[in-house]
Amino acid sequence: GFPKNNIIGTELNIVKNKINGSKLIVNFATKGEIIKKLRKKHKVIVIGHSYGDKEMFNEADISISFDKPIAKYNVKKVREIKKVIESVA
Repeated sequence: GFPKNNIIGTELNIVKNKINGSKLIVNFATKGEIIKKLRKKHKVIVIGHSYGDKEMFNEADISISFDKPIAKYNVKKVREIKKVIESVA
């Protein structure tokens, strides 16, 4: 598996595009910028489900979309995500 502290999305409480406890607003444009900065030091795998994730998909090393063919890899079931990551990571 992956170290728990490397999985940002599961560690943050995001409500109405705002990360709980911060003033950072995350929108479709800033998602891409955040991923671009992370890629300077890390390999980045992103998982999204909407067209609002497009910039994030474009900047990631590996992009996976759920139920819509909008990323390099598309899955229909959650259990398929692990298979994709293992096959390309």
